[in-house]
Amino acid sequence: MPAKTEKQAIAARIAGAIKKGLQKPKSGTASAEMAKMPMKSLKKFQHTKDKKQKKENMGVASMYMVKNPLPEMKESDLVVEFNPLEGVGPLNINMNDVHSVYASAEDAQEIAAEVYKKCMDEALQLEEKKGKVGDKLKKTIDHLEKKRKEHIDMAKEDPKNASKHKEHIAKIATQIDDLISKMERIEKSKKNVEKVEDKKELKKSTLKENTKHSELVDLEKILIKNGYQFAGDDKGFSGKATYEKKADELNTHEISLFKDYEGSPVRILYFVSEDYTFANGKKMNRGQADIRYNSIDDAKKDLEGVSKL
Repeated sequence: MPAKTEKQAIAARIAGAIKKGLQKPKSGTASAEMAKMPMKSLKKFQHTKDKKQKKENMGVASMYMVKNPLPEMKESDLVVEFNPLEGVGPLNINMNDVHSVYASAEDAQEIAAEVYKKCMDEALQLEEKKGKVGDKLKKTIDHLEKKRKEHIDMAKEDPKNASKHKEHIAKIATQIDDLISKMERIEKSKKNVEKVEDKKELKKSTLKENTKHSELVDLEKILIKNGYQFAGDDKGFSGKATYEKKADELNTHEISLFKDYEGSPVRILYFVSEDYTFANGKKMNRGQADIRYNSIDDAKKDLEGVSKL
């Protein structure tokens, strides 16, 4: 019989993905239990009785596929929304390219972030290994070149017996040629791979989303996006959190955010290592500025400017 609710239908579709090996079952969930049913029976639960309702709920009933990552892909390319009744066929996606399937975009994005970071970490390790192998080849070539020159010098000093050195010179030259070819192939295969920050670690470093801090979350995201590191949370102030970013070897920018006790939506304590003019026209010499804002949008403008220093 058809599912009684759209939630039940979604669970049935996840169960179908589990049976096809597209997703691992989560113990104790409805979808894991439903996956024990025969596929023929399960298919009846993958839609609701009311076709009109099903049509209206297509957006709600959508599922989200996470693609297997490649170093040249972007994290945002990994999550693909699809109609579970049609599958991934209409999207021209090969089943071998599917990592897993989820009922919610949030779950898919969380897994996509994990698999993307793992992929990029492995790609970064590979590039580092290429660099080490290339350096080793260069040292070996230098060593062989030195030996080749020694044989040439010995041949010059003893021309009568030069023929016994010619064989060594030719052999070493061949070895050097092979190593140069390998070094060229490695160099051509190199790719620019950037380190991906662990979003879970970044999440731990941000202020907790509660009544005291909720207005500061967007401001924290601006700082993290622009390379600031969480430096500490002082509970002696109202929701204060400090972030730091190294400007150069001598200077570090510090920016502290806190929701004020005195009624301002947000107050920001800046410390910058260069002169700076804020969006509101206030000029600041190298040093500190303590500014209260009447709106989060005003605070964002200044924060975006300073965070790019």
